[in-house]
Amino acid sequence: QSLPPSSSSSSTDSEFIQHERSKRDMKRKANGILIFMSVNDRVCFISTGNALSGILPWWRLDQIVQIMKLNLRKQNYYDAIVDAIQGVSDLLDDGPPSASERAVDFFGRFGIVLLFSAATFFLALYGEHRDQQKKYDDAEAASGMDEVEAEKAKILQSSFRTTSCPICLEPFGHAPETDDKIERMTLTPKTMDSFGIPLKGC
Repeated sequence: QSLPPSSSSSSTDSEFIQHERSKRDMKRKANGILIFMSVNDRVCFISTGNALSGILPWWRLDQIVQIMKLNLRKQNYYDAIVDAIQGVSDLLDDGPPSASERAVDFFGRFGIVLLFSAATFFLALYGEHRDQQKKYDDAEAASGMDEVEAEKAKILQSSFRTTSCPICLEPFGHAPETDDKIERMTLTPKTMDSFGIPLKGC
């Protein structure tokens, strides 16, 4: 859209800013409804202003367009226009869509995609669990012993003897000197007390 001529650049800038503001205000306050139908191009759509976008979202208008297409396929152009006007009027009377209506439309459009995604997720989860269980079973089977190996292990266990301490690695065959002293003290009768006085009855 052309602007009126101005004598100075400052006035032109102010007029341009005012023009853009007026355009935005008109677009923000627009509450009209356009029903477009082209028979030759086989195209129809409904457009609304921003003021009605809350009551007539695109998916509500698409439902009306789908009803129009049923009449247009039968070349009932008058019925298509009448049904579109009636549908828009009913939606305006109903007001903004409810949460349940939004949910029904959402699952009606994307329910198959959500179902397929959920099925894919659970199949992948089941496959991962099956692989982990198979690995566990294979490891348990590999670590187990058959009857022959179990019998050999019993024989080796019965013949196993430890000859050295696993901590200090000292052999068990020779007892320490302190153990010999303790053994001699327990076997030899004591004749004196700790002060060197002979005990009676010795």
